[in-house]
Parts: sequence; structure tokens; C-alpha cells
Amino acid sequence: MYSQSHKIVGARSLFLMLVLGTASTHATAIPRHCEQNPTASQLPEGTQLYDCSGWYAGIGLGVSKLKPRIVNLPETLDKTADAVLPTLFLGYDLNAQWSLEGHYSDQGEATFDSGAAIDYSHMGASVLYHVGQHLPGWHAYAKLGVSQLDTSLAKGRDDGGVFNYEQLKSTQLHVGAGIEYMTKTLWGLRLEALSIDKDSHELTLSILKRFGRDAGKTKAKYVAIPAPTPEPEPAAPAVLCNAPQGVLDGVYFVTASARLTEASKQVLNNVINELVPFPNVKIAVRAHTDSRGSEAYNLLLSKSRAASVRVYLQQHGVINVQSEGFGETRPIGDNNTEQGRASNRRVEVEVLSDECAP
Repeated sequence: MYSQSHKIVGARSLFLMLVLGTASTHATAIPRHCEQNPTASQLPEGTQLYDCSGWYAGIGLGVSKLKPRIVNLPETLDKTADAVLPTLFLGYDLNAQWSLEGHYSDQGEATFDSGAAIDYSHMGASVLYHVGQHLPGWHAYAKLGVSQLDTSLAKGRDDGGVFNYEQLKSTQLHVGAGIEYMTKTLWGLRLEALSIDKDSHELTLSILKRFGRDAGKTKAKYVAIPAPTPEPEPAAPAVLCNAPQGVLDGVYFVTASARLTEASKQVLNNVINELVPFPNVKIAVRAHTDSRGSEAYNLLLSKSRAASVRVYLQQHGVINVQSEGFGETRPIGDNNTEQGRASNRRVEVEVLSDECAP
């Protein structure tokens, strides 16, 4: 039994090294980040930001290694390994790195030479720390928590004799580590090693699903548009062709993202109808934010929102469009009031030329 314990510890250490190595190999290869990451506002355009808080659930199976700690029972163990079927878990991602999780596992039976067997199951609560971020691709995690072991007599002695036992300690600490692979649809696979004090150990393979990320409508909370635009040309004083000018009333975005609402697209469709007959007219789209959030994040968000409007216009036939974001630097209202902040969250259009020939 002494050598087996050392083998388990050695295997667990090797597994943890493999987990950390895999995470470090893949962390730099994935151009995706959590919106809740403190450094999200410093990321360049072209980075995909995901909503990384929300619920997830999973189910799996595996193998267990059981070592009953019981009192007043001199019998010898015969079989200590069994199937884990099933293991269930439900968790909530707090942010990019931290999660809370509850789980349940049926770990099978530990059998004695007398033919008696003890059934093992446990439920517990854990705190998880993710090495990297739980996004499409590979990442690793570690977990720490408390488990409640439930042991019961699954089978009596073969000779019909009395089999009295008492679990030494039912509430125990557990530690674990694992690796996950998430797809772009937020379905994933998890391989986890879990040790519940000295009583039981398990290795499980599970399938999991993350829910409620960006209302399930898009894979990314916000996708910044690459290709920075050049500085707009000086505006011409004359505005012809009935081209729109100034603030575009009714153009709004999903909170903390560059995704246009359906109502905003209807407003932009009216602008498109006015401009399509005059392909030589040049316009600039300029976006602004209120002062909530960091200055760097607001600047990045405004650039992405302006680019989102530009791309929508270009996709519908308005070719000569430039875009620029100013963040919170050009307020027109008081950022200390809701009405003022609403007026600061705006999109403006400026005509750069008066070449109105169709």
C-alpha cells in the first residue's frame, strides 16, 4: 500500500505538469480574451472579447482509487479501483480566472477479502482557478474545496458474519487539477484528477457546456474591426446631395459592445438610401462614449463602434466611408447625470466632399 500511494502521488504530479505545460503552449496562440479581464481595455483591435461570466454544467465518467479509512475493522482490502459513473457538476464563472462549482460522483465500491463491500459517493463545493482563460481552445485549472463522503454497506460478508464499520471522517478537503478544451460553440471536454483527502482519488473525463454568454446570439461579445483607418480629410464647407450630417439619432449598440441593435440598422438603412445614388460623396463616421469605464477601454470601444457602422454602410453599397473613435474625450453632456451620459454615447456623420454626381 505504501508503494501504491507513492505511485498515485507521482502520477498526480506528472499530470499536473502536463496540464500546466499544455496551457502555456496554447495560451499565446489564441487571439481571444475575456471581457472581464482587467487588461481587456489595453488589447489591440482585432482581438475577440468574450463574456466570460455565466453558468456551465457537465457530466462524465472515469475511474476511482479507494482507500477506506475505517475504525475497528481488521479485514484486508481486496479491490480498491472501480468505475466513476456518473460524475455531475454545475458551476458559475465569476470572471476570466475564477469559478465556483458544485459536484457529485458515484465512485463505486471498495471490496474486502471477506466478500463485503463499501459503496462510495461524494458531493462537494470547489473554487477553481483557471490558468489562462476559459475560452475556445485549451486551458488548465486547479481546484480546492470541501467534500462530503457518503459510505454505505453495498454487500455483506460471504460467510454471513457481521460487518461493522464506521467512517473515520466524512467531511474532507479535496484538491484537483485538470485541462479543458472548449469549442467555438462553448461545448467542451474536461479531463480532471481529484483527490479527496486520503480516502479516495478519481480521474474523470467529462463533457460540459457553458451557457448565457452574450445571450447566446453571438460567439463573441465584441469583435473589434482591424485595419486602422487614415485620418479623415478636411471637411468641405458645402454639403449637397441631402447627405446626413451631425448626430445620427437612434443609432445604438448592445451594452459594452460594438454590435448594432436591429433598430439602429433601420436608421442606417435610411442613410444608405440617401447616399447610394451618389457614390462620390465621402463621409466620416465618428463614435463617442460616456466616461464610465477606463479611458483606454472607452477609446477602443468607440473606434470599434465607428468601424462597425462603417462596415455596415460599406456592405450595403456606401463605399467612401472613413471611421474614427474619440472615446470619452469630446462630451456634449454632463457625465454625472444619466441624461448627459446618454447624449455622450453618440455616433456622428460628417460629409467630407460635395461631389454629388451620380
